[in-house]
Amino acid sequence: RINGSLKAMNAETAALGKGSYWTHKNSMQLSDMTARVKFLQDNAKGRRHANGGGFVSDNANAAETAYVGPNAMVLDGATVKDNACIKEFAVVFGPKTVVCDNAKIGGRAWVNGDLKVSGNARILEASTVQTIYREPNSRARISNGSGEITGSAVIKGEHFLFLAHAENQTISGGVVLDYTPSVHNAKSGVFKHGRFHQHSYRRPPAFNTGVDAGALYANWQFNRPKAVVLEDYYVNNNGTLHGSPNFKVDRQHKSIVFNGKDQYAQAPASVADFGELTIDIMVNRSGGTPGRLFDFGTSDEECFYLSLDGGGCPTLTATHAGKTYTASASQGIPADKWAQLRLEMNGSTAAMYIDGKQVAKQAFAFSPTSVFIGDRPEGNFIACGRNQAEFFKGQIDHFRLYRKIHKDFASLGPPPAPLTQGYEWSQQDQMLSDQWQGRRVATEAKIGVSRYGRIQEAIKKLHEEKKTLQTPANLKDLKDRVREADKVKGELAKLDARIQKRQQEANAIRVAALREAGVSGANPYPGRDVEEKQKLQKSLKYHTSADWDYGIVDDRGQGESDIPPKMKKWLLRVRGY
Repeated sequence: RINGSLKAMNAETAALGKGSYWTHKNSMQLSDMTARVKFLQDNAKGRRHANGGGFVSDNANAAETAYVGPNAMVLDGATVKDNACIKEFAVVFGPKTVVCDNAKIGGRAWVNGDLKVSGNARILEASTVQTIYREPNSRARISNGSGEITGSAVIKGEHFLFLAHAENQTISGGVVLDYTPSVHNAKSGVFKHGRFHQHSYRRPPAFNTGVDAGALYANWQFNRPKAVVLEDYYVNNNGTLHGSPNFKVDRQHKSIVFNGKDQYAQAPASVADFGELTIDIMVNRSGGTPGRLFDFGTSDEECFYLSLDGGGCPTLTATHAGKTYTASASQGIPADKWAQLRLEMNGSTAAMYIDGKQVAKQAFAFSPTSVFIGDRPEGNFIACGRNQAEFFKGQIDHFRLYRKIHKDFASLGPPPAPLTQGYEWSQQDQMLSDQWQGRRVATEAKIGVSRYGRIQEAIKKLHEEKKTLQTPANLKDLKDRVREADKVKGELAKLDARIQKRQQEANAIRVAALREAGVSGANPYPGRDVEEKQKLQKSLKYHTSADWDYGIVDDRGQGESDIPPKMKKWLLRVRGY
């Protein structure tokens, strides 16, 4: 049918003696449809994978050790090997697409192109990742890149990530993409840091603009009372609160209060599914009451949890593949007093710290990712066990998850400012912001009188030299003018290349100096601009995006409108505002 339509259109074009915009557009559409039909024909035949039951086309390859879930697909020459996992409704396709090691593709994600997904990388939810990009309404303008997503990088949310504008792009370490981010990366290299979360039509960021957050993945801070939302301050790892726990301000601690009877929180799926894990909890337990601080996993036989006895002594327990692993601390958390508890697991050892002092370290041949198996439903609970038993009684100021172990955890700065929550600001924040900005200015001044400054002077002279190059005006012969113009053009190209090389050299010096001084990237502390935004948000009735649609004066200054009653009712009933 497609070929028949194409022949009819070509015959009509030949009869008219010329084409048109519409014939060109229809030709493109028919060509695309032909390619899609061929793709379906090439991938229609296949088999069910022995481990999971997912569809693997005859031209693709999935190892027996890998997992392909019942609703997942591996197509068009793609390779899945080792212990990689393709679960839920994910689709992996393309002859150069490789998923290996302990990488996982889930949700409704699509992965395609000259791409390798390895390590403990995660591509989840509704993300699409590919290394091929065709300009809209164009057959010829196609960009092809290549890349690898590895380490503990997480790509999730609802967006398209095109790695089509550079070769050998490696996204690793602490990178997180969430919500609907735009990232336009046109440089090769290894990118280890960054939280990318927003869409931008004007100037999307590149991966080299990412700020190091220590591989933070979830930051549940209980700074504002909520009825049902376990609110993540880093990306969108929001969960649910059960039993309507109270919130309390205890001097400098803003916390959630669990009653030890029926109150707990449930974190989202995949939040602890990594090879390494650091869990940082600021806790104030009520004396004499045992309970579990958390319980993560998929069943009683596949989980890990941290329990406190009546004396506050923490014990880490993990069960996997019929084996049980335990690690107990040598001392307890003091009762009715704030303490920072930190747990570290790297697959071979486990360690615990109370207020920075190591209280346990021993062999622990268990990796957190091993209990999150295939499509099994997850249950990740805070302040109770997975069977809603062993409830924790006390307060929690924050609960943070990092995807790696830090040799010097105390050197980590404060976590980045929240994305969707209200802006937090205090005089202490302002002091830290001013101090950081002062160090930045001093470092910039120091850089300016170093080799960086001398290179900038050289670049300035090269720009001045460019201004002096021009074709002589007294040449009358056309050939002489063309020859001299080409000569000037060649000299300008050489100068541009020298300028670009010197500028790259200068940028490398500046970036290295700022990182060494600890002042690279944006100021991590809330400053005066945040104070003004905080005042605005305090004036609003609800802390949701609806405020920006209904709760402020519009661009014409026509006064304040109100949130519609139906939306107000929904916010109060469902979101707990």
